[in-house]
Amino acid sequence: MKLPKLSWITYRDDRAYQGKILNATVSKTSTGKYFASILFEQELELQGVELREDTKVIGLDMSLQNFYVDNLGNSPNYQKPFRSNQKRLAHYQRKLSKKVKGSKNREKARLKVAKVHEKITNSRKDFVSRLSTKLVRENDVIVVENLSLKGMSQALKLGKSVMDLGYSEFVRQLEYKALWNNKTFLRADRWFASSKLCSYCGYKKKDLQLDDREWDCPNCGASHSRDTNAGQNLRNYGLKELGLKRPENKPVEIEASNLVAILNQASSMKQEACCSLDNR
Repeated sequence: MKLPKLSWITYRDDRAYQGKILNATVSKTSTGKYFASILFEQELELQGVELREDTKVIGLDMSLQNFYVDNLGNSPNYQKPFRSNQKRLAHYQRKLSKKVKGSKNREKARLKVAKVHEKITNSRKDFVSRLSTKLVRENDVIVVENLSLKGMSQALKLGKSVMDLGYSEFVRQLEYKALWNNKTFLRADRWFASSKLCSYCGYKKKDLQLDDREWDCPNCGASHSRDTNAGQNLRNYGLKELGLKRPENKPVEIEASNLVAILNQASSMKQEACCSLDNR
């Protein structure tokens, strides 16, 4: 590859590209490594998505502990990169703060801190890239939540945990990889209550709190794991949007106890009406 002012340089890439090269951007990392990002234009022949009855649809619910939980209750083997290297990073940062500014020892200490940050970033990128590719290959339709990750990071002291996930980059890669592989990617509506709906009968538990990880449906009695139930609701959302399956039950908004009281009241009113007619 030939770059201005640098002449010919060698690079490593086994992939074969077909298209028009537009430009190349050379960047230097904080650890002194150079990278060239090549931008090229290529036409893709998209065949579209063929929907069948056996189409594989998966719903993913974001989890701060497990990265995500799908509709079957499965989660990836997620190792938190920042949490795993937090003590090591703090150790090198304390050493850096004690060095004299402008000295060679300070530059050496700065380089050690930068290498830890680079390791965290590379671990997160590798995990997200491998996982997104695996999901796109194994499924035809992927349904995720439409989350405000910025708002989540600023609330309830969750900033460090949310940023450590790299979930927005994961969703971005799912979206374009699904397009390239003729798969379907769906985002649920922002106000879709995936965690509060019963995936069996559609009952909406409005008083569900964030720390309620397990709950029982007052309407049908089904026991739910919060994250797995959310994944099932997201899958049902995708099936409904694609017309692959019609929901058998509409969302229930009435409490089970209130429903019994309403039925009893209606029965008593009916009996009173019958008695009045007999008296006439």
